[in-house]
Amino acid sequence: MVKQGCSSLGGIQRCPPERPWMCESPSTCEESCASYGGRKSCSPSEWPANSPEIFEAASFAPASLSLRFGPRSYLSNNVSNCVFSRWDVQLAKVLPDSSLDTWTHLPQCDFAGSRELQSCQADDLDFLQYYQVRFAELCTDLGLDSLYNWTEPILIRGALAGSPVNLTVTVLSSSALLLRWDASSAGDCSFAAWKVEWQSGGASETWSPAELCQDLTERNQTECLLDTLTAMESYRVQITETCTDVRTNSLPATSPVFRFQEINSWEIYLGPTMSLAISVSTLVTDLDQCEVITTCCDDQFSICYARTAAVPLLATISRTDAVAGWGQQLWLRCSNSGDPLPSVPAAAPSWVELREVSQSSMVAAYSLGHAPGDCLCAHPHLQLRESGSEWVSVYGDCADMTLRACTLTNLLPDRVYDVRIQLACANESLNSPWTTSATVNTDPGCTWSTSSGNSTGYECEDGSFCATEGCCSPRRCPDHMPVMCADSSCNGHFCCAADSAGCDTKGGVRPCLESQVPAKEPSILQVDSPSSSSLQITWTPGSYASGFTAPCGQGGVSEFLQWSVQVTEAEEERWRSVECSGSRSSNVCLIENLLADRFYEVRLAELCVDRQLDSTYSVALGRTRPVAAESPSTWSMELGGDVLNVTWQPGSNVHDCLFESWQLSWRPWGNSQWSNVTCSSQRSLPRCELPVQLDQVLELMITEKCQDVLAESAPLRSPPFRWRSNTVVEVYLGTSMTSVLVADIMTLPSDVVLALDPPGSIIGSFSLCFGDSHDVTVTRTDA
Repeated sequence: MVKQGCSSLGGIQRCPPERPWMCESPSTCEESCASYGGRKSCSPSEWPANSPEIFEAASFAPASLSLRFGPRSYLSNNVSNCVFSRWDVQLAKVLPDSSLDTWTHLPQCDFAGSRELQSCQADDLDFLQYYQVRFAELCTDLGLDSLYNWTEPILIRGALAGSPVNLTVTVLSSSALLLRWDASSAGDCSFAAWKVEWQSGGASETWSPAELCQDLTERNQTECLLDTLTAMESYRVQITETCTDVRTNSLPATSPVFRFQEINSWEIYLGPTMSLAISVSTLVTDLDQCEVITTCCDDQFSICYARTAAVPLLATISRTDAVAGWGQQLWLRCSNSGDPLPSVPAAAPSWVELREVSQSSMVAAYSLGHAPGDCLCAHPHLQLRESGSEWVSVYGDCADMTLRACTLTNLLPDRVYDVRIQLACANESLNSPWTTSATVNTDPGCTWSTSSGNSTGYECEDGSFCATEGCCSPRRCPDHMPVMCADSSCNGHFCCAADSAGCDTKGGVRPCLESQVPAKEPSILQVDSPSSSSLQITWTPGSYASGFTAPCGQGGVSEFLQWSVQVTEAEEERWRSVECSGSRSSNVCLIENLLADRFYEVRLAELCVDRQLDSTYSVALGRTRPVAAESPSTWSMELGGDVLNVTWQPGSNVHDCLFESWQLSWRPWGNSQWSNVTCSSQRSLPRCELPVQLDQVLELMITEKCQDVLAESAPLRSPPFRWRSNTVVEVYLGTSMTSVLVADIMTLPSDVVLALDPPGSIIGSFSLCFGDSHDVTVTRTDA
């Protein structure tokens, strides 16, 4: 009972039982108010709200309390002036000495402003603990709040024992089975006994106790026998863990309907289903194989096995020839006979097509065919390929056995794609062959349809990059936010988002009209270095794979303006423009005034009269040639026996060459193939030896080899020559358009004569002049 002065609930201060009356003057509680002006009057304006009516307060689920309550009228039908504010529901735990713990307000039960029948729930309470609940109606005028209505102590349900797991059935004979199971670790159960029941026929509503499975009062007694059974009769068993508090008994673990004929062979009922797949326990921990036994039709199925915490070996049976269930009475026949496993591979899918092609997506539709063979866990395996690239596997919906089509996203505009599909198996050796689609072209996109190719950079209108939103008017978004939105509220520019959903509040994805498709970026074929100070770029105008008309070419929506060729030293990003021909058919440009032996980036774009249709830049890397070593000079040779000793004068400047070796090349005159000899790895020792035969006409060539082949010298090449003896050499002079010819005969002569080949073939008079050098001057004197 509330003590005097402890609460104002009820609108009038309440008195204790031993002094039950409140007197008029002064406001005190007495056994009699005769000496205190009589009992205090109570006007209708002071009538409080009646205490709420409790319709339900019970624990139906573990650790939970369900409450249902509402307003209650006075039996006299009098009405309080209370203006409803909210309900006040409080809960307290009953302590061991029967006192109450601290009251806890349940805000989920307030229902402010709603004076109707209400329901709420208190969760996360202590298992098997008593609680009391009290309810009051609160008013805007606190003095009219109702008294509390209390429940009796309520026992909170404990957690149900976990259902038994790993139920297995072993066939012992044509009339007996051994049942085994494991106890669950879940629940709040004080174990009492195992309850084992069975049904015959599989459809009876009556469960019969298993006679040999009684008195299993130890929790580790988890096996028993079923006998007096009949082969090929249908049965079902269920096992329940019972507890001393029956409210925490487990839910039963129930087997599928099964039948058996032999010790190593049993069947599990699958029945008809509207689903594409059904999962059942195989009732064993290991087996050789299972197969689906049909009663009609040509339905095809694949089986997939898995182990779970509750089932030792689960079989999932899926239909493969259609996205549908089945109407026939199916059984799953399993065995442990030890026979070899079947190994028929799956047949190839019937067809695959690409449909609904857009700039960045398409739909792959397919049929998986009617012959899965002995494929386990059959599922579609689809791969996508851009023309010229490798196959890439696609998962998600494209690997879902319940579908026969999937959407391929994040494709690039104006690319050629195809797909291939196979029926893939857990036993991979039985995978089907591939079935390949025809190729399709994605639609051309606008400049903003693809990202900038820079992980954090916004591509600006001038082709440069910047790192923060609003730093420029972006042509393309950075790779980490590749989608451009239609809204231009980001610092006055179009916004970028990580995906299309990010554009939902920004006007959606920016659309791309055909009239906005820009020129295709040109294809750079080659970047050559004709000299150490120049690069030459060769290209072809870009063309769309779909055949879309070039917007700045003939018949396009705009006209060609010029080629934009720009160059910068690699990784410098300091681009400068290069003047090139203005013709769209021109496809070569020479870039001069470059530094030798440097890497340069060259980029190229097609510019249009309508600059919004300019192509993006194609970028290529080129290297200017190093300055080559100067060519060697001044041959000198002597014949010693059958060995020709050759020397020469190195070039005066090595420039960018890091010397590696001297290379002597030789060939018989008229032969197209040169043979090479590495002579010396010291530049200061320019000499070499070469075995020769008398009367063999040879040509020689000496080259200064460098670590960088581009820095090698131009070769010094000899005229054709032959040695007649160790002291006589003939050097070919050939023809001349002048009357005077100076020839290097590569040795210091003691005498020189002019020989004709064949003799007498040329008529004329000649004068020969020689001295202290290898040079011989030949002068025609008769003309």
